[in-house]
Amino acid sequence: MPALPGQTIVYTLSYANVGNQNAVNVTIMDTVPANTTFNAGMSDPGWTGCINGDPGGTMCSFSVGALTAGAPSQQIAFAVDVNNPFPAMTTVVVNTAEIIDDGSNGPDPSAPAPVASTRRLTRCVRSAQ
Repeated sequence: MPALPGQTIVYTLSYANVGNQNAVNVTIMDTVPANTTFNAGMSDPGWTGCINGDPGGTMCSFSVGALTAGAPSQQIAFAVDVNNPFPAMTTVVVNTAEIIDDGSNGPDPSAPAPVASTRRLTRCVRSAQ
């Protein structure tokens, strides 16, 4: 879905523990994308390390706490405002989030991938005509 300069993009971040053991001290980290600012009012409460209006490149974190193995997935919102004006010849805003735990329960033997993962969410931005 396209977004115009000055509009808000709300990313819905879904997460779950699909392993076979509990994860503790789970944290989601999300960096405010380039050419945007953090929108605290449209984000779920609990984001730390960033405040409303922080620019692209600012690292925000959200403490999930414990995630029980096999529990249903959960969601949080991370919102940004697209800069206005938006740089010419730039057509996308890329958001990258990462989720980690403290590793105190060791590696999950059912998960071949590392605990930390990155997902890129892209939303096209077009200039107002």
